[in-house]
Amino acid sequence: MCINSSEKHAKENRLDSFDITADGKHIVFSRFFNGKIMLYKANIDGTDIKLLVDTTIDLDCKSPRFSPDGEEIVFIGYAGKSFKSSIWRVSINGDNLKQLTDTNSLKMEAIFSNDKKNIYYTLADEFKAYSPIARAAPHKFDVYSLDLHNNKIAKVTNLKAYSIYHITDVDSLTMVFNMGDKEGGIFFYGKRSGVLNRLVTKNDTLTNSTGYFDPAFIDQNHIICSSYYELVTIDLLSKYEKLILPSNGRQFTARRYNKKLNRIFFMKSDDEYTIQSINLDGTDLKEINIPFD
Repeated sequence: MCINSSEKHAKENRLDSFDITADGKHIVFSRFFNGKIMLYKANIDGTDIKLLVDTTIDLDCKSPRFSPDGEEIVFIGYAGKSFKSSIWRVSINGDNLKQLTDTNSLKMEAIFSNDKKNIYYTLADEFKAYSPIARAAPHKFDVYSLDLHNNKIAKVTNLKAYSIYHITDVDSLTMVFNMGDKEGGIFFYGKRSGVLNRLVTKNDTLTNSTGYFDPAFIDQNHIICSSYYELVTIDLLSKYEKLILPSNGRQFTARRYNKKLNRIFFMKSDDEYTIQSINLDGTDLKEINIPFD
């Protein structure tokens, strides 16, 4: 989500979001601290923390995501008090910081494509409240692609959705994302066909599928996602959901799956200082404590 100065100061000294390298050795995270949102890298156990973007640069760094080879990070940058944002790229060691797009729009999230030839990102066309009691927020979302060879930008979707988050590149034909609109949940989108299909499970007795978010593939036929206050796996062939971990009443705010370690990493809204991880069968819960000194 986009941010402003008052929101930053209200959320001091906490983790914002994170990602894990494919080899399971490193973690990157953004952190609210001293009036800024800063970008760091650490070992997977939280040791050897390194600041990646100099604090003297007028830039708040949000939503970092690793490239498939783990060598680079793409993130959303906000300058000053602007609601507008741009897409940035930096190496895992903090070298070669580069701004990739302009700052004339509300870019909300970015990821590398699986082949690292493109960056997919979400863009919101408006920032407003849809009711007198609601807070203004980004709306009218679509997904765009940035070709890293020639810097050409192409519009991937034409949805003007209420919201689109947690985009995942599946293959050359398909991407997956969360969409909030008349009906929310996880959607499979055909990049060429434009066909949109919402994921619904056969044991969706409480319409939990409208609350599915933050999908990640375990393999071709199984995904992990959050479902309101639960972590679940979904068999895409049988269309059945299976519980991994229930929450204690707090929402899962960020989640990543690492195939190398075969573990799920996540944060919850009641603990904004700790990243936790767990096996796929719900055993061996561990914590990664990020020092705030």
